[in-house]
Amino acid sequence: MPPRRTPALRPSFFAAAAVALGLFAGCASGTSADDEGTLDDAGVGDAADEVTKFPGKSDAAAPGTFGATCSSAAQCTSGQCTAIGPKGTDKVCTVACTAGACPGGAYCAWVAGKGYQCLPDLGLLCAPCASDTSCGASDRCATAPLGDNYCSRDCSWDGVCPTGYACKTASGADAGPPPDAGGPSDASADGAGDAGIPKREDAWCTPVTDGACACGPKRDGVERNCSQKNAIGTCLGKEHCDGKSASWTGCNALTPAVESCDAVDNDCNGKKDDGTGDALCAKKKGAPPPHAHWACGSGACAFGACDPGWARYPTSTPEAAGCTCSAEVGEPNDACAKATPIASVSDVDPNPVVVTGSMGSDNDADWYQVDALDTPEGDADSFHFQVHFTAPAPNGTLRFDVFRAADCASATGGHAALSDYDWCVDFNLGSLGQAVCGRNGQPNDCIDDSQRWYLRVTRAPGAPLTCLSYTFAVSAHGVSSTPCGPDDKCDPQQP
Repeated sequence: MPPRRTPALRPSFFAAAAVALGLFAGCASGTSADDEGTLDDAGVGDAADEVTKFPGKSDAAAPGTFGATCSSAAQCTSGQCTAIGPKGTDKVCTVACTAGACPGGAYCAWVAGKGYQCLPDLGLLCAPCASDTSCGASDRCATAPLGDNYCSRDCSWDGVCPTGYACKTASGADAGPPPDAGGPSDASADGAGDAGIPKREDAWCTPVTDGACACGPKRDGVERNCSQKNAIGTCLGKEHCDGKSASWTGCNALTPAVESCDAVDNDCNGKKDDGTGDALCAKKKGAPPPHAHWACGSGACAFGACDPGWARYPTSTPEAAGCTCSAEVGEPNDACAKATPIASVSDVDPNPVVVTGSMGSDNDADWYQVDALDTPEGDADSFHFQVHFTAPAPNGTLRFDVFRAADCASATGGHAALSDYDWCVDFNLGSLGQAVCGRNGQPNDCIDDSQRWYLRVTRAPGAPLTCLSYTFAVSAHGVSSTPCGPDDKCDPQQP
């Protein structure tokens, strides 16, 4: 089988047709031109390579011959008038492919409804495209590995492509050699076209170098993907072809960098400003202030959260000072339901439980919950629940409310605005006395007075809006050695 001759791509396919013979001979060899204009191989030679005009735009080829403008099959000696240009608007006379070579400057491609046809080379291989209609007949708009599109030519007939291209199937395999074919024949129901050969596996001329078309005048302005890579990551961007210098320029990909607070994906991991506020703001703000952290939001650094147990109060505290107000364990405890549990106290334990806290906001309220245990002591009862501030001293800035209640739902009423509180039965005066059970005819028994208490610490009216620290002591044995009596300041004692 004679090899197919593939001349160099030239944009001058049609102009010299008139100079050569005014026609292109058919692909088949061994036929002769007669008075009715049948095709032979006369004129299929080097002269054909000098044609310069786009078909349909000139009268380069003789009417009815290969490459001549047409609007219907009746105008072509071959009986084939084929749309070959982008969008299928330009039609010329074509001939069926055979085992012989197509006319110079032409190539063989599958045309729906016509089979394999010799088509003029319009020079569109590697031209930019948006879709298949941007390319020639039977060609396709392919995508290179870096995302730029190009026109790729059908080479399924013989597997032959111009220098710099390889004929590849969809799987990337090399296309096979041309088939054995006889003369032209009508299209048949089995998919064969005018060449009498069924359609072969799709194959396309693909650039050999990296599967991409080189930058040149034809691809001036084409955009493709680009990247910048280092140890931190890989950033993607776009660059364009400068046709004049035949080089890809202007890659706008970022250089991967350590993530910072700027609403930019600096390390190109797909996430903007990902990381801790302290790390993201280190470049802009330095180390975080004492007991505090930086926060990053919308690309801007700001004062963030305080360490547990600390507050920035008052809010006018300079940023550099950080969080200066030490908060009690259990914050936030600004409601009864959030009350901080205190260790239980017992009337047989003389050691009080000491609690420390602070007012960390203008309207701060600190709730506490404590269980006081009345332990059986035989014929006496020393139960004496007492709460009093030990700091600040003297205390004119803080107050507490006390509620003897089983739960928050019943924690109402009570005693308010106190700095000391006593509830006791460790005396023997009147009907409340239980110091000696039943002695001297007293009606009382040493009953179990165990109970839960709720305490609420607040700022006293007019107290300065600063971080006020406090300490109070809680005991069920009394914090002094003096028993209480009915005239102690529980007016009256809460039942």
